[in-house]
Amino acid sequence: MGKSRNFKTFFLLTVLILTMVTVAACSKNTNTPAEEEKPNNEPVASANNAEGTTEVDYSKLPTANLKMTDRWLVVENQDKDPLKAELEKRLNIKLKFESPKEPGYNQALTMMLADGEMTDIVNDGYFLNDFTMKAFKEDMLTDMGAIVAKEPERYKTLNKMFNDPLWKFTNKFMFGDENKNYVMWDFWGLVSPPAGMAMYNGALINEVNGGKTPTTYDEFIAYLYNVKKAKPDVTPLSGRIDAGNNLWIMFSSLFFRTHGVDPYSIEDWNGDAKYEETATSEDAKNVWKEIAKLYADGIIEKDFLTRGSDRIPEAVGNFANGKYAVFLSNSPGAYGIGADWFVQEWKKVNPNAELGKDLMVDTQPITGPKGSANYLLPEVAIAEAATSIYVDSDAPDRALDVIDYIMSNEGQNLKWYGIQGVHYDQIKEDGTVEGFNYEKFRDEVTQIYMPGEDRQEWAPFSNLEKQMYYQIDSALDLMDAIKKGRSFGMEAAAKNNPTLAKYGEAYMAAAKLQPIYEVFAEKIWSTDENLSTIKAKVKQVQDTWYMKFIVGGPEFVESSWSKFVTELQDAGIQQLIDAKNEQAAKLKVDFENLG
Repeated sequence: MGKSRNFKTFFLLTVLILTMVTVAACSKNTNTPAEEEKPNNEPVASANNAEGTTEVDYSKLPTANLKMTDRWLVVENQDKDPLKAELEKRLNIKLKFESPKEPGYNQALTMMLADGEMTDIVNDGYFLNDFTMKAFKEDMLTDMGAIVAKEPERYKTLNKMFNDPLWKFTNKFMFGDENKNYVMWDFWGLVSPPAGMAMYNGALINEVNGGKTPTTYDEFIAYLYNVKKAKPDVTPLSGRIDAGNNLWIMFSSLFFRTHGVDPYSIEDWNGDAKYEETATSEDAKNVWKEIAKLYADGIIEKDFLTRGSDRIPEAVGNFANGKYAVFLSNSPGAYGIGADWFVQEWKKVNPNAELGKDLMVDTQPITGPKGSANYLLPEVAIAEAATSIYVDSDAPDRALDVIDYIMSNEGQNLKWYGIQGVHYDQIKEDGTVEGFNYEKFRDEVTQIYMPGEDRQEWAPFSNLEKQMYYQIDSALDLMDAIKKGRSFGMEAAAKNNPTLAKYGEAYMAAAKLQPIYEVFAEKIWSTDENLSTIKAKVKQVQDTWYMKFIVGGPEFVESSWSKFVTELQDAGIQQLIDAKNEQAAKLKVDFENLG
């Protein structure tokens, strides 16, 4: 890698000419036509495995030195990783993980691309990342589908995935051709309770409310005022908000969706496949008036509007110390107690804190006059991260061996449970794992790349199909694999706190799911330059006015509402609505035709 593409082309042409001369000089070619068509590195099949499928004998392939890039990894101790060593042994490769941090991951990738120093396998971390699209437009990505098509028996898992309707739909949307596989798209299911849940200081909820968490919107508001009355030195409500960002985390679920509206989303509110906004509705205005009143009455922490992300740990500490009664944020325990950033910060104050006792959560989504505290969630979350093979990789077929293996049932077992006889005893045909040593896996694998993290994750491959345990080889199709995929977040939650797991189940049941084509329809706001600009202007108007509403008071909300509506319309919100409706109708047909 690193050599110029022009030099590579010249070199290959030279080799081709010399080869032709050599062949012409030979007295006779004894190979059969079938033998002549075989690739030089064709894999040799071994005996059938337990599932009856033919395995690839990687020992018959050339040993490949491969590099892989991903974000947010500590790579200094990777040679101590037993899973890496096991993968290298199984696939007959040497693999090195890289994770550039300066001048920033995406900038580093762009510089590596420009210098011709890109690694064999690269993950950009985000859907429609500038790097991936730039690399695609400049023909810097390998068409993995072309390699798989030549040797489908070698890449059985990827062959199944690349021929799946959902996969083809994604390719067609992104590249205009359902059979162009430049990227490993990242699909995953709903893996944990969504953000926006209410969390309660256990001591205060016991003292003020007899230990009972609110179940309705009215009960929630009443509890906040009861705290203010009973404990004047306690701020009833705070939350995770980064100096004005992430307002949806603070308010959307509990305050707005309980009233049948949302301050940002454009969605199908009436079930008629017509997408509309509710940010300018009377119901939305009334919610902002109530939030403004809470702020004016001292119910909501004054500091949260200006608090930067660097002070979030401070806010969590205040909550743990009893300075706040309720905190709105991401759900704790998505990876189990002690793993989530929130619980970690809480435990700095109280190392013996118990989830469900000291830190309490809703036992069910809070209900309001026109709905529950739910979220508009994708039926299947799609393509947040993109994994590719660099076009100038010296061994693209071997890099593809890595991806195919990790996505296979056997590779998924290695990724999530480690080595049999070391980290677990056995995995039954139904996927049940016996004798899994979570602590050993965490200490020997997780913490190699994420020191101090208490979770079940082989970080270098965590962006290759997210936090799900797929059994794609044995699933009917990709959608079946995603829906049946074991969620490690929910498993950990259930193991560590049944109350949180029950909340998650109830929350999922109450969630409003977006069809796949609708999820993709919104991507037009990013892919179309004009719409992307409009989207940014619309959000700026919303964020600016929402801050004004909170601090201005109920009367200000009422008197300035029409001006807000006008500015939002002038920013072009109707163009976003029209574009989503048009795209959703088209993509719905495309997806149904692929099925």
